[in-house]
Amino acid sequence: PFNWADFVKQVTGRLAAERFCGPILVKETGIPTAPEEEGFTPQAQKAFFEELAKQMPPSRDLAFAYFSAFDAPWRVYDESAVAGHHPEEAHWGLFTEAREPKPVMEAVPELD
Repeated sequence: PFNWADFVKQVTGRLAAERFCGPILVKETGIPTAPEEEGFTPQAQKAFFEELAKQMPPSRDLAFAYFSAFDAPWRVYDESAVAGHHPEEAHWGLFTEAREPKPVMEAVPELD
């Protein structure tokens, strides 16, 4: 999780260094919660977002959004620029397809 979060931080740091105008919002970042044999688990997803929150606390200039609210099993069949079957595409959500919270929700801060 440290390396994954560090990658996001490094990329946003390069964008900021190029002096792009306005604040930077990372809208699509995260890791899926399956397939486990590729190292993607609900616990890894939670650890990634916990680490990202440590490395990139939100500010007026830089913040990130959680990637997807719900798993989307039909995404397995989406066309992709990368050939082959992509089962991970169905598992990006913070909640399961049945709307049950995943462990990552323990790390998502509550809104005031």
